[in-house]
Amino acid sequence: MTSFFTPEISVHGPHKYKVVVAGNHDLLLDPEFREQHPERWKQSAQAASDDKHINYVDYPAAHLDWGDVIYLQNSSVTLLFPCDRSLRIYGSPLTPRYGLSAFKHLPSEDVWAEKVPLNTDIILTHGPPQGHLDGFKKSGCAFLTQEVLRVRPRLVAYGHIHVGYGTEERVYDGVGEAYEQISGQLGGCVNLASMAWGIMWGCLIPRLWRQLERRTTFVNAAVVEGWENYIVKNEAVVLQL
Repeated sequence: MTSFFTPEISVHGPHKYKVVVAGNHDLLLDPEFREQHPERWKQSAQAASDDKHINYVDYPAAHLDWGDVIYLQNSSVTLLFPCDRSLRIYGSPLTPRYGLSAFKHLPSEDVWAEKVPLNTDIILTHGPPQGHLDGFKKSGCAFLTQEVLRVRPRLVAYGHIHVGYGTEERVYDGVGEAYEQISGQLGGCVNLASMAWGIMWGCLIPRLWRQLERRTTFVNAAVVEGWENYIVKNEAVVLQL
């Protein structure tokens, strides 16, 4: 259940693994929000208590039963599959501060530097990295973009910015790396020139060779549309890794 009291996560689904992170509306899960805004936190906790008939006000974490759902909060998990396959996922709820909500940090604060293990396959966050399906206002986190460039995971999945719903792929050639540097606020004439040169050179490289290059898929899996629209409408995104 979220702060809007909608059953957005089914713990009884058919999937073997269900991995989640919190979002900016999940006030009850953020201890820092409770300390900084006790009245707002108590109001949200009381509303949840009235709805679920559970005392979240005095015992905010005592009644949390995640069942078979794996909850990540600036932490990692390794999922095991047949044929000796595995996926390592790092999850974090952190997003740049906008309004009064949970798990926020100052936009100028680098909360991501070397936080994600280098062997991570999937980065799961609430908000997007800057420059990747983060809306026309480019509302993503520039420091997350830098961390993605450092780790180069196979997949980065998030939501938060409803209008950014969709998928895109970034190849780590000269063009891709220059774009990431610019998106991560490390841009300049050198990176712009690198992008231009990479585009020209890319036209000459055989397609088969380009398919072997390292790449990251970005997914904004927001299920609702628009900035103030909370009606579930978008289809679930299904990928094969």
